[in-house]
Amino acid sequence: MTNHSNRDEQNRIDLELEFIYYHFKHNFYRIEKVHKRLRKKPGNFSFKLELNKESAGKTSYEVPDKQTAIEFAVSASPFLLPNSYLYIDNLLNKFQQLSTYPKHKEYFKKVIKHLLNVKKGQFPVIINNQRLNAEEIFIDIARNVLFANDIEAMTYLKKLQKEPILSNIKWGLYYGYCLDVYNILKDIDSYLSINKIQPPRIERKKICIYCKTREGSFKNVEHIIPESIGNESLFLPRGYVCDECNNKMSEVEKIFVNSLPISLLRIFTNGIGKKGKLPLARFSNVHFYKTSTNSITVIGQAGENSMPKAIEQSDGSYKIKMPEIKQRIDHHAIARVLFKIGLGIIAIDRGQEEALNSKYDKAREYILNGGHFHNRLVFFKDVHPHNSSKIRGLIDNNKGTLIIFDLLGAKFLINLEPESVIELNDSLLKHSYIYDLWSEEPGPHHGLFEKM
Repeated sequence: MTNHSNRDEQNRIDLELEFIYYHFKHNFYRIEKVHKRLRKKPGNFSFKLELNKESAGKTSYEVPDKQTAIEFAVSASPFLLPNSYLYIDNLLNKFQQLSTYPKHKEYFKKVIKHLLNVKKGQFPVIINNQRLNAEEIFIDIARNVLFANDIEAMTYLKKLQKEPILSNIKWGLYYGYCLDVYNILKDIDSYLSINKIQPPRIERKKICIYCKTREGSFKNVEHIIPESIGNESLFLPRGYVCDECNNKMSEVEKIFVNSLPISLLRIFTNGIGKKGKLPLARFSNVHFYKTSTNSITVIGQAGENSMPKAIEQSDGSYKIKMPEIKQRIDHHAIARVLFKIGLGIIAIDRGQEEALNSKYDKAREYILNGGHFHNRLVFFKDVHPHNSSKIRGLIDNNKGTLIIFDLLGAKFLINLEPESVIELNDSLLKHSYIYDLWSEEPGPHHGLFEKM
């Protein structure tokens, strides 16, 4: 019994190490991409202090490119915020378990010691006999600007601007901390690669849940929900999805992510792509650009005068009536991605064997090759944007495998089995768009439809 318990505990540790190692590599790739873009921009991160007899002095702080600098901070934040599973303190503690060699243990001890100095800041600043701490400054600005709504961010920035010298010092410590931690992460990544340090290899049965092949390459993990719509941690480990299916579905996922309503919801949430870029959405008559985590630029294609004027509200915010967006909905691309996500959820929730059940074979065919599927896609009209994506329900009964999705606030319903066809009551029908996936003229229906 004791041996069995020890083995279970070791398996848990190995899975945890595999999980955090993959996410370190994946998120470091993102911040590295942004850092390379920053280096191509003119200028540097620079803090300047000027003193003269006439005044107490003044400070200034500059970045190479404002939007790219924001993307850099957003990409670094998983490593810098204490509530993240990739918080650098947790990361270093876990990485010490990757190898029993004394020299590797000693390396990570030195990194931890260096990190303590980095947290203090690139230069000492004493105010009221207290030294400003770079990590605390980063967390404060991140929570009140980077990941705050526009009103909260505006209020905080106005307060900061009342003390321009202190403000520039804080921005200097903020970005300095990002850069210093990035350099630590870069050194860790290099050290792991040079010394071939990896988590213990976990043997898994290699069967693709989408095409059922046992052959070919299974090098990559599979993000069940696309990263660009709020999924950082929900993924299938290697062995569940072959690389060919992974690559094949990436093009369909691009269509899905760039289709309404997801394309617009990404703009109004804090999503950032795997290359660290803030999202944009281009439609035939209007373009949306996210220029920071809490600001959006909207450009009408018919010229500046085509855009409605913003009306100031009593709370200091502005209200604007957006132009009607023109875009054809690719309902099959949306449905195929939802089916793919659904089958992935079954694999992670109920196991690989259940996902391979023959009752999902027609869903597999539809996912990989398109065409038609004898059931419906339901899109609920009521949308409340938020910055996460999740499964609201997985219902397996005599009416099939029904799955409800909430992706950035857009809610969908599918059935992974062709029987029984989804039917909604009258009250739900009024609040839904329904597409018949088997029909050449699928809809959408906006009201009652003929029951099957």
